[in-house]
Amino acid sequence: MALFKRRSTAVTPAPAPEGSIASRIGASGGAIADRATQYYRENPKKVQGAALLASAVLLGFLKKRGT
Repeated sequence: MALFKRRSTAVTPAPAPEGSIASRIGASGGAIADRATQYYRENPKKVQGAALLASAVLLGFLKKRGT
């Protein structure tokens, strides 16, 4: 039966067009992560407060939705 045969999981992504937003984000992804880490180290209370507010909004939305 061919239902449970394994396929190759090697996938080659298509190259992003030159100058696209994807290539710029890919090139500067490390810098973005470094800036976010630096901001968290300087302002941990602000980041925790924003996360708490976002989770409260999400829970309120889910409660209204009935899920």
